[in-house]
Amino acid sequence: MNELLDRLIQNLEQEKDIYKELLEISEQKKQAIMGNKIKELEKIVQTEQEHIACISGLENKRQEIIDTIAAEKKLAPENITISTLISWAPKETAHRLEVIKREFEQIIERQKDLNRINERLLKINLEYVNFAINFLTGSHGSASTYGEKGQAAKAQQSRNLFDKKV
Repeated sequence: MNELLDRLIQNLEQEKDIYKELLEISEQKKQAIMGNKIKELEKIVQTEQEHIACISGLENKRQEIIDTIAAEKKLAPENITISTLISWAPKETAHRLEVIKREFEQIIERQKDLNRINERLLKINLEYVNFAINFLTGSHGSASTYGEKGQAAKAQQSRNLFDKKV
């Protein structure tokens, strides 16, 4: 089982490195969104997708290792967690797994923060684009005006910059 744990640690280290790169990519994405650099954002998203594909391959290999460990221990693979592996592993290996676990927790937390920031930035940009479109097309709401006796009066049609709604 020690050989399997060593293979698992190597796999997790590779995954962790890619996740760290994804953190850097998310930071670049944030800067591109803030700078409204669409072409740069497209390239960043492409790079991000390539990294995610790499992670997917590593995840499949990791699952194969876990399946083998589960078969040796006569357990269901879904019952094996990093905490159970730590409890089974020799002291040095357990320490390495514990360090990897903590590093993953930190990476995941930072990625969540960046995702929330990027989501808010994109939402703000989308609201601005919608506002601009509505302003330019004159469809920013039809405010009623009232005449002398409290009756709704016809509002003058505002002149639109464009002939059609986008």
